[in-house]
Amino acid sequence: MKEKKTLGFYLVAVSTILTVVSAILYNNALMKTSTTTTLLIIAAIVGAAAFAIALLLGKEIPNLLVAAHAVLVMAALGVSIAPMVNEIGLVYAGLNPQSNLTGYITFAVFAGITWLIAVVAAFIGTNKQNA
Repeated sequence: MKEKKTLGFYLVAVSTILTVVSAILYNNALMKTSTTTTLLIIAAIVGAAAFAIALLLGKEIPNLLVAAHAVLVMAALGVSIAPMVNEIGLVYAGLNPQSNLTGYITFAVFAGITWLIAVVAAFIGTNKQNA
């Protein structure tokens, strides 16, 4: 029996694409860390694997991978804040222009949206179980 795909199946695809976009946007941040880039790449791979397994096999495994994908995106977002803390303080104090933060803020918004979509996909699941 072939299982039907849910909204979560399509949200995984969107989240994976947005993870790649977030990784590209992270290059525009003023201060970067390689850990964030690595986490985003791993998150994109895990998201793509969840989508492929759900497409080909349709088992319960993709649901666990989607949850791991969401955790990796949030970890990347959390790790990305540390190098920017000093710059945020300098901009807030008026010592540096606000344009120093625009690249990071753009990345953070995209990564936050990506995480939110991944969490929704993790709770919805990727396949409906046929009885």
